[in-house]
Amino acid sequence: MGSISAATLELAENLNLNCPQRAGEERVVRPGYAAILGAEADPHHNVVQRLRLAGDEVAATVAEVRAIFAAKGRRQITWEVGDHAEPKDLAERLIALGMKPFAPEDLSVGMVLTRPLVSTDTSVTVRRVQTFEEFARGAWIFRRGFGSDDAPEDDPEIALRWTEHRSVSVFERYLAFDGDEAIAVADALFLDAGVVMCGGATIAAARSRGAYRALIAARWEEGRRRGTPTLITQAGAMSRPILKRLGFEEVVQIRIFLDELA
Repeated sequence: MGSISAATLELAENLNLNCPQRAGEERVVRPGYAAILGAEADPHHNVVQRLRLAGDEVAATVAEVRAIFAAKGRRQITWEVGDHAEPKDLAERLIALGMKPFAPEDLSVGMVLTRPLVSTDTSVTVRRVQTFEEFARGAWIFRRGFGSDDAPEDDPEIALRWTEHRSVSVFERYLAFDGDEAIAVADALFLDAGVVMCGGATIAAARSRGAYRALIAARWEEGRRRGTPTLITQAGAMSRPILKRLGFEEVVQIRIFLDELA
């Protein structure tokens, strides 16, 4: 881990805080915490992280943060306790204050790739999305990849997302093709501390063709071209073994707690 910068480690542990602010999102940043109030109400988008508190500050800070989210109509939020959170028994203190491990997964692991992937023979090619039609195809693949088999390709929300993403200069979307068919999609944010892998999906019928690997390789190579040859992601239990086989290193663990506000 010696070759990984402090800025990259900070990004791996506190992704929301260090990524560009999304449309409709609000942030409250204090010395002891950062509260991210998402445009959507679900707990994944309403997050408390970068917790640096003294032991006698925990209860009062929890009450303060709960009031901030409640004032915006939020009823479920998540608290992320990374390896550098203070105090060291913060997780136990949050549980004592009524929180519970987030289900179905309460552990996310920050992972980093600092070297290129070994090339393999594949028919898959990758290119950066440049048109609305390509972006919409990627959005459809995301929805199909996560189980929405009836996802329409003409959903009007996609046009709003296209406008939003075009306004974020560091955002790029990539499509993987097998021949002329787009079979997989992946997003990335190109930041000073490295390239954040924001997500990806592959059409079920096209899995095991090498699209996942090809999309990782394309994002790493673009990061190298821009002077930041480091990929960063937070991985769950399903993707961690795959990423480790590809050369990603685990650099930080984040425990996640659900806080259901009264």
